[in-house]
Amino acid sequence: MTEQTIEREIVSAIVERLGLEIDPVDVDLDAPIFSSLAEGTEHEESSLNLDSIDILEVVLALNATFDVELPDDQPEVFTSVRTIADYVRAHRVDAA
Repeated sequence: MTEQTIEREIVSAIVERLGLEIDPVDVDLDAPIFSSLAEGTEHEESSLNLDSIDILEVVLALNATFDVELPDDQPEVFTSVRTIADYVRAHRVDAA
């Protein structure tokens, strides 16, 4: 699986799980995923604009999609789609 593929699968899984009305290709992979971090930046329009309540659904969707357990005590993992992808690549069961 290529680097871009993982990132796009993450975006698609989040968009589908949360029922977001955005086109996954419009999401900037380096943009903060939380609206509170993207607000007032150049990433405001290209972020997933999630809130803290959404994170549980994100974790569930990604655990199921990638067979990896995302940590709830490491908020830096959830900075952007790219940081989530880096964590997934490093901790997937089939990566061992």
